[in-house]
Amino acid sequence: MRRPLVLALDAIVMTAPLLVVNQASADVPFAQRVSLVKDGPAFTFYVSKNTGFSGAAGRPTFAKSSHKIDLNVYRLEEREPNYDYYFVDIDSRLSKKSGSNAGSMKFTAWTDSATSSSSYTKSVSSKKSSCVTVSGGISGGMGPVGASATVSKDVLCGKAATGKLSTSSAGRIGAYSINAPALAKHIDFKKFVRVKPHKHPSFHVRVSGPCDYENSVHDLIRTTCTDSYTLGYAGRK
Repeated sequence: MRRPLVLALDAIVMTAPLLVVNQASADVPFAQRVSLVKDGPAFTFYVSKNTGFSGAAGRPTFAKSSHKIDLNVYRLEEREPNYDYYFVDIDSRLSKKSGSNAGSMKFTAWTDSATSSSSYTKSVSSKKSSCVTVSGGISGGMGPVGASATVSKDVLCGKAATGKLSTSSAGRIGAYSINAPALAKHIDFKKFVRVKPHKHPSFHVRVSGPCDYENSVHDLIRTTCTDSYTLGYAGRK
């Protein structure tokens, strides 16, 4: 789904959103325009976590949720003489749920062509039974991507919903893990990278989570499912 965006960087982490529809709607002292360079795939990811057994036959029970996910790549319009800046945006919205709120999901994003990547380590939670919006920012600035740039903005609807932002391989790989995904009404997670001028990055995105099920003879099968995508460059130089 193509849509115009503005990249907004705020002086205080955890307050202003990174992406807003237009300049006027952002209460921030500084904003940048961004361009959509790759309209990525949209897909549904299913989580199924065994929560026990019921009935005289001991049939397994499950906590299930489905999540509609959009992947897109953007480039900052402002360029430095020696670098360009890109980010992949992972947008996940809860579609359906049944059973308890057990389970987990993990979003992982990386690129092999970056000279530098955003780093972060932070935990987020709702701390309330009602739906609240929580955010997380990067640990340090990277050119026009300020130290307070928001890399996650989530709507969590219960105290059991907790998330953790982390990076590995010197910040090259970014990950966001969420517990109780059935309580995560909306997740928006971004991974920023810096590349040499006109060096168009390809982002790799992986979504994983439990997909336990009952087979034809009513045995419980515990397993993990993974959806993986690579998003190349489809924009102008």
